[in-house]
Amino acid sequence: MKIKTMMLATVVAVTVLLISLAVAVDYQVRSYSGLRDSQALIWKLENEILQLRRDEKDFLARKDLKYAEKFAVQHAEAISTLAQLHDKLTGQSLDASLLEVVQQEIATYGTQFKTIVGLQQKIGLDPGSGLYGKLRAAVNDAEAVLKSYAAYRLQARMLALRRAEKDFMLRRDARYVDKFEKGFEPMRRALETSTVPETDKQKVREFSDTYRQQFLALVAAEKKIGLTHKDGQLGSLREVVHDVETQLATLSESVNGEILAAGRTVKFVLYAAIIGILVLIGMVLSWVGYRVSSRVRRAVYSMRQVAEGDGDLTR
Repeated sequence: MKIKTMMLATVVAVTVLLISLAVAVDYQVRSYSGLRDSQALIWKLENEILQLRRDEKDFLARKDLKYAEKFAVQHAEAISTLAQLHDKLTGQSLDASLLEVVQQEIATYGTQFKTIVGLQQKIGLDPGSGLYGKLRAAVNDAEAVLKSYAAYRLQARMLALRRAEKDFMLRRDARYVDKFEKGFEPMRRALETSTVPETDKQKVREFSDTYRQQFLALVAAEKKIGLTHKDGQLGSLREVVHDVETQLATLSESVNGEILAAGRTVKFVLYAAIIGILVLIGMVLSWVGYRVSSRVRRAVYSMRQVAEGDGDLTR
């Protein structure tokens, strides 16, 4: 009776253990699945950042607002992905402080790019718009007046100004601004000593002053954007993007470590469950075998008693 009670108690204990292991397996599998989802969101976010950079570069190269619009849509998607990733990480009881830094950096990235778009619109998205359109109109008007009087000397000086202007726009080098400024006053002095009538001289003065003002305003806006990728808003943009990529790489590495650890835990729990099941099956089979063998032994004993003549035949 004691053996039977012990066997039953053992079976119950092993059964409870298996149930606990099943619960643990379920928890670990869900945890592992959640971590894999987090990793997938990180990869998605990295792709979205790459797309943002592509839209940014397309806008800077082509000066087309459709790329700014694409950037805005992609930026909103990246913010949404960040929110999903934050919920996943906090749901896994993981540290989301690094992700909060990424959120701030991406928000800053969007703000800085928007500033660049505004500055570029001020400069001009094409030769006929913005500051560039105004300075072109002013210098064309001045050249038209000079051309009507065959003022070749003045035209040559004006062409030298235009060359400095175009060299700056092409090479984005501040030394051409200095060259422009050095050539402007001699042009004005030559205008004053020219044979152009005073009425038209005044027109040329106004046109040339507008030309200079618009060009210097354009230069100031270009400097704010950045004459190189390391200056101005472009430099700040590069730093922000680099920080975001670094933070995401660190976060991805951290989550990947958690995935590997969770995978090892799942394997351990599964192996423990398998061993527990095998032990339970072995114990049940042993108990059944014991029950069967004990009945067989009693039956053999009774038959032997009958065979020897001392047994109870009614049994």
